[in-house]
Amino acid sequence: MKIIMIIAVFSAAILVGLGEALATTNPSQAEYEQYAMQQLTEYLKERACKKVPSFIENLLKQNCTTLVDRNQSALRQLLVQNTHRQDLVIVSLYRTDLKVNPLLPGYKFETIGILNHFYTYSAEQD
Repeated sequence: MKIIMIIAVFSAAILVGLGEALATTNPSQAEYEQYAMQQLTEYLKERACKKVPSFIENLLKQNCTTLVDRNQSALRQLLVQNTHRQDLVIVSLYRTDLKVNPLLPGYKFETIGILNHFYTYSAEQD
């Protein structure tokens, strides 16, 4: 009986320690915003900008990647306004719905934050 009690107490202590470690390494909203901006900027430059017809760039008189670089604050504001965080103490779930204009495609992202890292497990185009 004593061995079972010792094992139970030891197991409980490990679970409490693990829960505390997860809670203290749960990334913040600001850290998510930094991660999401990096991912969004990379996506826009690597994929979206390659699909922009050259006549549009000529009309705007700017390269798409330059526009992305010059509008970082507007992109961040759009990201912040369209992100919902669900804090579950040991992990956080982030849902971001980006819809700029009805004429442009929208995107939905779902990301989990755990152990000071982010993992985007769903990315869909509307």
